[in-house]
Amino acid sequence: MEVNSVLNPVTQAVVQAKEQLHVAMEAQHQETQLWLWVEEDWESWRTEGSTVVVLDKAVEVVEKVVEEIGMRYQKVNFFQISSAIFRM
Repeated sequence: MEVNSVLNPVTQAVVQAKEQLHVAMEAQHQETQLWLWVEEDWESWRTEGSTVVVLDKAVEVVEKVVEEIGMRYQKVNFFQISSAIFRM
């Protein structure tokens, strides 16, 4: 009976240690998964942010090009109208 009472506390301690280890390993796994998710999303957000900046710059360039084309069109149009008036 004495052997049984000695083994029982040891067995209980081993079971408790295994449970604590399982809980700790599960927490570590969840933390690792969370960090992986954050890193993936950070890369995605950073890439998306870069894309938005590039698109914003592209829009600015296109607006300037359209403005320049409009100014040149007005000059050409003005010269054509002026030429037509002076021909009369």
